[in-house]
Amino acid sequence: MDNTERMWLTLDEAAGVLGVTLPELHRMIDSGLFRPYKIGRVVRIRRQDLEGLKGASPDGSDNDRHP
Repeated sequence: MDNTERMWLTLDEAAGVLGVTLPELHRMIDSGLFRPYKIGRVVRIRRQDLEGLKGASPDGSDNDRHP
């Protein structure tokens, strides 16, 4: 199984999938867009929770970000 098929992602991996910075990811978590899970001593995000959020902005709106 490669990284694209993993169910649980680190916060850095989740930020990469969404195309946001780590502080933006924390704002998304704080706004309730998805739930982080503590597994032992580490925090993970379920990949399926991110699927509908790709391209979303940290404030929860669905604005596409173009360079």
